[in-house]
This record gives sequence, structure tokens and C-alpha cells, in this order.
Amino acid sequence: MTEPDPNAISDVVTLAELNGIAIAEPFRQGVAMNAALLQRYAALVHGLVLPDSVEPAYEYVP
Repeated sequence: MTEPDPNAISDVVTLAELNGIAIAEPFRQGVAMNAALLQRYAALVHGLVLPDSVEPAYEYVP
């Protein structure tokens, strides 16, 4: 994975501080990388268009 830009790290630190969470310096890059990964997953889910004919899954049975 590529390194996040310094703005992304700063944004993650700011969001954490606003929520009362302190992220130690050695972990900030990793947290920013995971946040970017989760944003990409969220974009995939958000971009998924389901037709109205699809029925909801009421219960998951593995």
C-alpha cells in the first residue's frame, strides 16, 4: 500500500482528537492508511445499485 499524504494523516489526527482519541505518532500513518481503505470499501458499497426487485436478506445463515 502507498503512504497516505500528510493531509490525510492530519485529517485522521484531527478527527480522532475531536472524538477524544489520541493516536500515538508511530501509528498515525497506519490509521490513515486503514481509513483510506475503508473509504474505498464504503464507496464500493455506496455505488452498488440494486433493482427494486431484489428482496432483503432477513436472516443470514452461513
